Amino acid sequence: MFWRIYFYFFIIVNIAAYTAFVFIGEYVSILELETISDAVGIISTPIGILGLYGLVKNKKLLFQRFWIGFFFILILNEVLYGSYSYFEIISGNDMNLQSISIIVGVAILFLPYYIGIYIYSVKKDFWYE
Repeated sequence: MFWRIYFYFFIIVNIAAYTAFVFIGEYVSILELETISDAVGIISTPIGILGLYGLVKNKKLLFQRFWIGFFFILILNEVLYGSYSYFEIISGNDMNLQSISIIVGVAILFLPYYIGIYIYSVKKDFWYE
């Protein structure tokens, strides 16, 4: 039940975020992304939603090695670029409660996402049939 609720919540949050980016004008086109992490995020989000859908509906989508590789790409992207972004926020002169709440909020939002992709790629029984 948790994964179903999180799946729909994650879709709503992503639709709201991408809609805000379009209306704010931060991302006019995919060619104007600032970092590789932005591009990985734009590409990996729909794929991750597909993985969460497979987890929620207990369906085989694509193949297990793809999802294991996808999980490691997500983690590598988070370690290389996400931790750098968090470090910039923490080391900035304007370190305050808002900066801390952004970091904690992002962690709360994305930790179940990474756990769900891991469970889908490794722990699901249908991969071993």
